[in-house]
Amino acid sequence: MSLSQKNYPASYDADKKTLVLDLDETLIHCKTVYFENVTATAKFQAGNREMTLFVSKRPNLEEFMSRMAQCYNLVLYTSGLKEYAHTILKLMKIEYYFSAVFHRGHCQKNDENKFEKDLGIIGINPKGVILLDDSPVHIKNQPSNILLIKGFRGEKDDAELLKIADFLEQLLIKSDVRPVMDNFRNYEMAKESEVLTTEPGSPTPKNMQAKFIRDLEESDSESTNEDSSAECDVEDLSENYDGAELSSKMPTLKPQKKAFLDTFIPTMTKIPLSECRNEPSSLIDKLPIMNPKSLKFGMKVSSVAA
Repeated sequence: MSLSQKNYPASYDADKKTLVLDLDETLIHCKTVYFENVTATAKFQAGNREMTLFVSKRPNLEEFMSRMAQCYNLVLYTSGLKEYAHTILKLMKIEYYFSAVFHRGHCQKNDENKFEKDLGIIGINPKGVILLDDSPVHIKNQPSNILLIKGFRGEKDDAELLKIADFLEQLLIKSDVRPVMDNFRNYEMAKESEVLTTEPGSPTPKNMQAKFIRDLEESDSESTNEDSSAECDVEDLSENYDGAELSSKMPTLKPQKKAFLDTFIPTMTKIPLSECRNEPSSLIDKLPIMNPKSLKFGMKVSSVAA
């Protein structure tokens, strides 16, 4: 384990599995222009340019973070800028939940000029690592460790975090969490099969899988139709943080995401119930210092308490 077990806002517990969380469209939605359902704003300095960030906090974020902190070591991994990540975490008042923060400096660009994440830099046994992300493009290196969540864009009635929290608490029973998406689909199908025994005419597990894929595709379509020049996402702030204008590129992930999901063939294995009884990690005020096992190019992991 390359994460230091001291000097972190949240301590690392070797007996817990690790939940790696994406930021944009997973925990929050952010733009540089006002939009409906904004819950907080913050000033952000990008080089010599100051901008206002308009942020919508995903519903049930506090409950999700509190529940997950009792069960997992929490790590943030965003392809956004380090300064941007720190600004959002402090604005949402969730920075103290995390043991470490990885950012754009820990990502690599693929052949399509998109940022990819590599869980290998964390240095943890992949059997106990889950990445919660809204995009499979970010994690082609370890596809069995990703748990896809529908992208959040400010909807008031969104309840995805609570659904994911229920599943992740039950996943603790498994010594190897992989493949996470298969396990999640089995969990959803098992719940649906219980409904089928008492409610004739309810959606079948196959239809439920199709709906899950449609929801993700619709999320991509909404992203493509938005004003990308106003989007403050991981692809839109200058990579070198030199005050450059926001780019207008917005990746279209629909084909990749469908291809990724189509590789999983569901089974009807039901995951046993499990309860999380661990106490929350203690909080430490000192700044984190980290030297990941496979970190390249001399990059340093940032502190959430900057």
